[in-house]
Amino acid sequence: AVDATVAAQSHAREIIDLQSQESREVDVHKVIKQRIDPAKKLLGADRCTVFVVDNQKNMLISKYRSDKHGVAEEGTIEVPLGHGLASHAATTGEPVIIADAYLDPRFNNEVDKMTGYRTGSVLVVPIRKKGTGEYPEAPVSHKAHPAVIGVVQMINKNNGVFTTTVLQTLQAFAASAVGVIESGSAIDLIKREVSKMQKKSADLLEVGRSLFVAQDLSAMV
Repeated sequence: AVDATVAAQSHAREIIDLQSQESREVDVHKVIKQRIDPAKKLLGADRCTVFVVDNQKNMLISKYRSDKHGVAEEGTIEVPLGHGLASHAATTGEPVIIADAYLDPRFNNEVDKMTGYRTGSVLVVPIRKKGTGEYPEAPVSHKAHPAVIGVVQMINKNNGVFTTTVLQTLQAFAASAVGVIESGSAIDLIKREVSKMQKKSADLLEVGRSLFVAQDLSAMV
């Protein structure tokens, strides 16, 4: 019983250490906004979304969405890898640039159906890990490219369509966001570890209490 209690106390200290580390991290949402909003304005896009890769779920999770007025949109969008244009960039590690999404078979119009918004021109750029070169492996449709940690998606250029020059500009902005995306992924990992350790600590304390009760009952017999 004592061993279980000591183990629980040890886990509690580890939880505090992890939470302290989390509190020292940057405001990921704020920094992404500072990186991406200027790019959206410069490129003349109506909307933009920054997705990060969740390799455990094999999904893209939106971390920041901005409307045409630069106002952050609430709610999270989850896109299964293997579906849509953003997913294509994430699984292949290659950018996507198209003039009309509805003419591209890779486009998934489910979000348009839900929101009533019509997607036209699209530009998607993968966010690649620092120091990664080209990977020879063939892409897997439902898994992220080994070098990709997220994607930036711009929708509906206000005047005309997205060009290769615009693509290069967005790639530069995406490169500037790598550090904060990696930091955000670290924060998410810490949160998951904290949750696991809290549950394990609670289980250990329950074991300790049960053993104390069993000992008391044995002494009474």
